[in-house]
Amino acid sequence: METLHYKLQQFDPGIVWLNEKNTVIALNAVAQDILGNLKNNPLGENIINFHPQKSRNKIKMLLEESQCPFSSPPPISMMINAIERLLMIKVSKMFSADSSVGTCMVFYDLTDVSSGAQRSENQDQPKLAIKKLPVYKNNKIILVDLDSVIYIKAEGHYCSLHTEDNEYLCNLSISDLSQSLYQDEFKRVHRSFMVNLKEVEEIERKEKELLLKVNCLNQSIPVSRNYQSMVKDYFNLSRM
Repeated sequence: METLHYKLQQFDPGIVWLNEKNTVIALNAVAQDILGNLKNNPLGENIINFHPQKSRNKIKMLLEESQCPFSSPPPISMMINAIERLLMIKVSKMFSADSSVGTCMVFYDLTDVSSGAQRSENQDQPKLAIKKLPVYKNNKIILVDLDSVIYIKAEGHYCSLHTEDNEYLCNLSISDLSQSLYQDEFKRVHRSFMVNLKEVEEIERKEKELLLKVNCLNQSIPVSRNYQSMVKDYFNLSRM
């Protein structure tokens, strides 16, 4: 894993200025280039409209949390499949002497530093193949190598990553990750779990349920009925 501090010094942020109704009233060239892929002229559009439907509640929450002038919400990472980009977004409410005057949204494009390779041309592989995941730990944002992650657990709009030594909060959803992780061995096995199948050391059956026991961690992960055939095929256990 590595810190983002040095990485973020190497490229320019996108900056968007919003009025009190969250309508875009100004933006810099970086933001224009990225948002312009969604709409030729972002000016005059509500910023919510530039995010996929499933991500809009998360953006609304981020904007609402920025209302207080004395506190600032942490940045969030968001995968925008419509433009195949992974962005880290930070918002701050702006105040004059008398009242609020709008919101400043700053974002960094993490796609290149997180993917680490050109996107696959294979139709069966995700177009945005993520190899490093931006996470929070001790008030810092770091990049965790996917190779070190044993399993991922859904936590509402977010998820937790579990390695041999640590647990990290990642504010990408498990549905986003299930479509964008580059490893063939990382599989969704339950609505709340993805597992690195290379790390499974034991499979247990309890009545009609399958449980995966992973290396190094005292954790049994359930396999829902919809994914049992896939897991059996992977481990060549069709008769189990």
